[in-house]
Amino acid sequence: MVGKLWRSIFGIFTFLSTIYGDTSVPLKNPKNDVLLLSESATLNNKNPTQSPSRSKKIKILMLLWRDETEAEQGFLQELKNLGYEVTLTTFNADYNLRGLKQALLEKDEQNVYNPNDYDYIYTFGTLVSLIAIEWLHKRNSTTPIVFNVVSDPMRSGLVLDYAGHNGGNLSGVCTSPSVEKQLENARAICTIKYLFTLINPTEQNCLNTFEALEIFSKAKNITIVRIDITNENDIINKLKQIEKEKEKEKILTDMAIYIPSSSFFTKNIKSIFDYLRSIKMPIIAEQRDMIEMGGLIGLTASYDSAGKEAAQIIKLNRTDGIQMENIPVRFPKFFCFINKDTAERLSLSIDDQKLKVQWLEPQIQQLNDIGTAAKQQENDKLPSNSFDIIKSLIKRVKEIDPSIYRRESDKHQLNPFQVIKLSIYQLILLRELMSA
Repeated sequence: MVGKLWRSIFGIFTFLSTIYGDTSVPLKNPKNDVLLLSESATLNNKNPTQSPSRSKKIKILMLLWRDETEAEQGFLQELKNLGYEVTLTTFNADYNLRGLKQALLEKDEQNVYNPNDYDYIYTFGTLVSLIAIEWLHKRNSTTPIVFNVVSDPMRSGLVLDYAGHNGGNLSGVCTSPSVEKQLENARAICTIKYLFTLINPTEQNCLNTFEALEIFSKAKNITIVRIDITNENDIINKLKQIEKEKEKEKILTDMAIYIPSSSFFTKNIKSIFDYLRSIKMPIIAEQRDMIEMGGLIGLTASYDSAGKEAAQIIKLNRTDGIQMENIPVRFPKFFCFINKDTAERLSLSIDDQKLKVQWLEPQIQQLNDIGTAAKQQENDKLPSNSFDIIKSLIKRVKEIDPSIYRRESDKHQLNPFQVIKLSIYQLILLRELMSA
């Protein structure tokens, strides 16, 4: 029955993984937004690292590498939930490193952005965070930085360790699980002796990932082959190196491809996977969208959860009075995704027990029946208790991963009931989702 369900959906199933105690060519004008809350507040204490402030009014400069993601949405929503009134200024570099440097490091004397005008600087990704640190140092500013969606804060030099010895007026969220865990999950369903790794050497997080992969691969007797890609126009030629390397080394089996989290790879995801699907090799990826595009498996972070963790850092600093340098790096929820269609195409057998996936057969069958009837618009076949089941599902989905609910709602412009009714046959329920 489970096999039948898998074939009726996107082909992706998820299970909740360990929660560890555990990135843009024309310049865009600053965008100012205000989250209007009912709570009134006094003027802001301009030195939030020394003592807690009673003010819930805060000014944040948000420095992004690309368009707003679910991480930023979760961040702002959680701040609102915590009672903060945020005046927001946003700069989107739009993948443009030169534009980012011009805006911060070259034009700041013209007061385009003055870090001292803000209570916090929010940064997305490793590169933006490092440039923000350089900018603050140049301006002799002590405005705290809250970094988010950073793969390895320690290897990147952002923090000294994860335990709250940050060595600077900053803290943030690490969104990459260990490569050891990634490869352990992958090796549970396929044999890996040769690992082709795509790297963009201009992104520090890619270099950090490769360094960690080298250490793990050596310990497990895995041969790792690095494929550097930096130019959009050279992607296919670079990917062809995988086939050339296979022929050169006479590699016939036990191969896989590893793709780290990367804004460059995200931007060019279609051209990359259009080619990689023809190779018919297992792909391990750190981003959910890459699994959906045809990757095999990946342990990925919930960006919505990452945003909420970043907001909690501001609470710890501003309300609780903990100095930024003493706030430990935080981790979001992680989920493991497996593309069932890809697994079948590669003739791989998925061992549910080994991967600790547990299915609640009766409830899955109920929901599958609802989804099938809804998809075919056969309302007379909907179970009498469909509405109650769907309402319960909405609540649980929103609690565990709000991004699933929000993405479907935005895509179809439907109300909550319609979203779940029309897409329930596409959702895979987690064990935790189906309990209680």
